[in-house]
Amino acid sequence: MRRKYYLYSGLLAILAEWAGFVLIAYFHHLDLNKALSVNTVASWPLPLIFGITLTLAGLGYGLFSVALKPYAHSIIYVGITAGVAFAFTGWTPYTGYGGVGDLVHQAFSYVALAGYITMVWLLRSHPKRQIRLASKIIVGLMLAIIALAPVSNYVWHQGFGYLQIAIVGLFQSWVVLVVWQERKLTAMDKIA
Repeated sequence: MRRKYYLYSGLLAILAEWAGFVLIAYFHHLDLNKALSVNTVASWPLPLIFGITLTLAGLGYGLFSVALKPYAHSIIYVGITAGVAFAFTGWTPYTGYGGVGDLVHQAFSYVALAGYITMVWLLRSHPKRQIRLASKIIVGLMLAIIALAPVSNYVWHQGFGYLQIAIVGLFQSWVVLVVWQERKLTAMDKIA
């Protein structure tokens, strides 16, 4: 029964991310031609909203990984590590001018990204065919987006926010699919 609540924390994390995204867009002109972190270099409410958003999302995804332990034992460690790195990404100061804070912020961001991609990859052997197939496809798409970003000069210097949103959207769609399929799986267990 507790596993179901951990599963739904993934949906709450998605809700927190989008609420934070909308609030940032409301308080500040959101320029998607820049990385999302650059948009938070502004006055008081934006860094706070960014930090709270990524902390709630990291906590939600970390708890979500607990529900997936029966399918991949190491997913809990990966999910919690990625969640903590995501939270630290939100609270690490980012200036956009390449200082030490920017380096630490980017390091946490890449650890979180690698953790979330690994979470998706670890479910490639899930008993449900839809989750297995989606995990393989979504990891392939995420890696393709990451690999193509530096190749294209236009994409590398402009539109990086769009790429981040595409990767986050792929991860969020995977979370929704897993919650949906797991909910169906637990309902079938109750019938049998």
